[in-house]
Amino acid sequence: ANLLGSESFVLQRVKSMGVLEGAIAHVTDLELWIKRLKWKGDEGSFNMEDVIVSSYNVIKDFGCQHLKEEEFRDKVGVLKDQRGIMSQLFADKYMQVGKTLHLMGVSLGEHGFFDEEKAYYEEALSFKQSVYKDNEHVSVANTLHCMGYNHDNMGDADK
Repeated sequence: ANLLGSESFVLQRVKSMGVLEGAIAHVTDLELWIKRLKWKGDEGSFNMEDVIVSSYNVIKDFGCQHLKEEEFRDKVGVLKDQRGIMSQLFADKYMQVGKTLHLMGVSLGEHGFFDEEKAYYEEALSFKQSVYKDNEHVSVANTLHCMGYNHDNMGDADK
């Protein structure tokens, strides 16, 4: 728990592997660790919410901050062309952050942290919709689908 919950470890992981790849590795390691603790009957030995939520917040903050810095450095109009269409380079980076947030939202929901799950899905959707404004992309549809499950889990099935 100490290593997987360590802010410096998580930050170094996403810096060296990239946001999406680092998140995949981190979520996978956390899920395996939690599964092992449950198998041993020892899941009460740590605060799962603190470890999961705090490490995911580090990944989210790094991914979002990294994009903001790149946008700030975009002084030559690489982010969007004259028609306002996002360049492929930035579209790919926005989608990576959107997929990362979605992945962590799924993990949060699997552990019953539905409020946090909802917030991650909303932010993931925002990143994805900034690339695909018409919502006609499978990744946008996946996030919307998961948001529906989240509303159902929260007793808000009417939404």
